[in-house]
Amino acid sequence: MVHLLAHISDPTDLASALPPGLQEKLAVFIPVNDEQRNVAGGGSHWSLMVYFRPTNTFYYYDSLGTLNRDSAKQTMRSLTPLIAGEATSSFFADVDTPPQTNPFDCGVYVMAITELIASRITSPALGAASIAEKPGDLSRWRLSDLLRPEDVKKKRQEVKQLILKFAEEQQGK
Repeated sequence: MVHLLAHISDPTDLASALPPGLQEKLAVFIPVNDEQRNVAGGGSHWSLMVYFRPTNTFYYYDSLGTLNRDSAKQTMRSLTPLIAGEATSSFFADVDTPPQTNPFDCGVYVMAITELIASRITSPALGAASIAEKPGDLSRWRLSDLLRPEDVKKKRQEVKQLILKFAEEQQGK
């Protein structure tokens, strides 16, 4: 859905397909793919943007540096009128992201980063208020010390186990 919204000529045409109340959500997690031609199954890299309403900023995480930056900025331009409410423009911030150590874990990084940011935003100690107090301070959004290659490997195994469990449940039906 995000990819379609990013590449359609008028994203507001699809506004009714979005979750209700999106313009009131504290944070919106947006997976970004590098596909530019709108071909099914296209693209080879995933990154993540997190729109955080209190700072009106799209925080960009990419485990391959800035590979998806152009796709992310296009996505931001398309989504701003749909999720930023009355704001006519939003800010874009590159956040240092731990680099992936192989050519295939970008999607796992997106899942792991999503979990870390969601837990940080909802944590009473490190919650949204503490992040919003310093909107220009990217240190509150960095994950360098929190996401290690072994964490990503563990996340990949967790996802594999979930898929196997789901497949087993489906076979039992």
